[in-house]
Amino acid sequence: MNSTRQDGRLGCKHYPRGCQILSPCCNKWFGCRLCHNENANCGVETMDRHQIKRVQCLSCNHEQNVQPICEKCNKSFGRYFCGKCNFFDDTFNKKLYHCDECGICRVGKAEDFIHCKACNLCTRPVHTCTKVNVKEPCVVCMEELFSSRSGSLTIKCGHPICYGCYKNMLKNHLYQCPLCKVSMVDLDNEAIDEEIKAMPMPEDYPVKEVEILCNECHNKEKVNFHFYGLKCTKCNSYNTTQI
Repeated sequence: MNSTRQDGRLGCKHYPRGCQILSPCCNKWFGCRLCHNENANCGVETMDRHQIKRVQCLSCNHEQNVQPICEKCNKSFGRYFCGKCNFFDDTFNKKLYHCDECGICRVGKAEDFIHCKACNLCTRPVHTCTKVNVKEPCVVCMEELFSSRSGSLTIKCGHPICYGCYKNMLKNHLYQCPLCKVSMVDLDNEAIDEEIKAMPMPEDYPVKEVEILCNECHNKEKVNFHFYGLKCTKCNSYNTTQI
């Protein structure tokens, strides 16, 4: 295995860390459990992180039991260590914590999250409980949400999505849930009202009235057309689709 990352630090492409792990299922060395899952010619597709017993220091090559610091050269294997998950991460300023109810480590500060028994995962204290199976993949990137490395959240409609895809969607001005089209964020409808008032449609524009479906309340109606937005008169949302 190549123990040097592209950034010059020790570790694998998934995590900077000072050791590699011995797979409990095929008895081979890997940078992390994800390296095993991606590359192992092994009958076990997903390594059991809780069964890892041995690590090898990438600084002095000394093999030893799982521990946070090399017993030979005294080098730390990572800024974060979890003895329950046998997990190491040397990412600077990355916040991680272990959830006993999830049984794995989570991204973020422990005080910012609760384990919701209804959702069966860690989430923000204020959220909409969902009956969606969190063991299913993210609807955008297909990564399993329960063990997502970027973390996950439940959006307003109740559908869960990984943080990476959520941030990327907002960055690209995509504000609808990929599944049901309900808004993921609170839109400033009053500001859109003002924009429309400031930009009246040309009197000779051929389209006067169109039929819309509101993605928030599912109201279907005909409204005056405006290229800037089509407003639902029932819930005042501009999250509508022309039909």
